Amino acid sequence: YRETDHGKPIDASGDVDGAPFTNAVELGSVLRNSPAASACFVRKLYTYAQGRTPVDVDAPALDALAQRFSEASHRADQLLIELSSSEAFRFVEPTFAKAP
Repeated sequence: YRETDHGKPIDASGDVDGAPFTNAVELGSVLRNSPAASACFVRKLYTYAQGRTPVDVDAPALDALAQRFSEASHRADQLLIELSSSEAFRFVEPTFAKAP
């Protein structure tokens, strides 16, 4: 923990979509309670797990995951379990590189 950077005081305050915070702990709370941040986290994890950008047909799976993530108090471990046990993940179609 440090209070200065190159001799100048660190100001860790700010706001996310109008929700103010004064330090990293408060920023975490703001992000945890932000529907936009929650949906973004679910979408990014889904993208990584699928190995591709989500398309329109993925919307129901993303919505279900986002709902379960919210119901589980935004626990990442529960989201990983939900994602890895979802049909969208278990039955993903492989992509094959085209031969030259």
